[in-house]
Amino acid sequence: MMHAADAGDGCPDNQQEAPPDLAQTLVTRLCHDLAGMIGTLSGALEMIDEDPAAAEEALPIATEAAIALNRRLRVLRAAWGAPGDGFGVAELRDLAGGMAHGRRSTIDLDGLSPDRRFSNKAGQLLLNILILGLESVYGAGVVSAEGGASGDVLIRLSGPRAAWPDGFGLLLADPDAAEAAARTSAPRTVLSALTALTAHRSGLRASLLLGAEPESAAPVLLSMD
Repeated sequence: MMHAADAGDGCPDNQQEAPPDLAQTLVTRLCHDLAGMIGTLSGALEMIDEDPAAAEEALPIATEAAIALNRRLRVLRAAWGAPGDGFGVAELRDLAGGMAHGRRSTIDLDGLSPDRRFSNKAGQLLLNILILGLESVYGAGVVSAEGGASGDVLIRLSGPRAAWPDGFGLLLADPDAAEAAARTSAPRTVLSALTALTAHRSGLRASLLLGAEPESAAPVLLSMD
């Protein structure tokens, strides 16, 4: 990435540093998300190293942190990593458990046909919507997905504070807006732009539906046509 040169190199004084690209912002976000689990694991292992007698107390903490870290990495690899062979509902349910691990909110995939299989693009888009949804219920709440053996999938948020990020509907509707948001979003808010970009680049269509019921946010319709 190019940066504005230091003063005195002949560049205009009002030239500003270029905004970080999406990969850089995602790495920052990833480090923030994993820092707590890594810190807990490291602290527990250091405790054992300094005082072996503390192993009985520290080892379960280290084990729990390692499990949580592994589950989170599996989710992010599936959602953001290289293409695979697609996703079955059982695999998505297992990944959903990793997303919700340690949270008060939950993901409910019982509304999906157990025989459903998603292409890699559709599965990754659904995972990104579920990840964003989990962060949009703000405490106790439920992210649910429903759909038959084929066709469209509806993703709902429910809970007293459930709400998709501001502007998410526009990002889903406008590829240019999603591209611009991906270049300018802070790590804390980048998942909204990333999810919209994933939708546009997948060739599928995701959109917010009007007419949300009480105690729920407007659902997202993931069109598979």
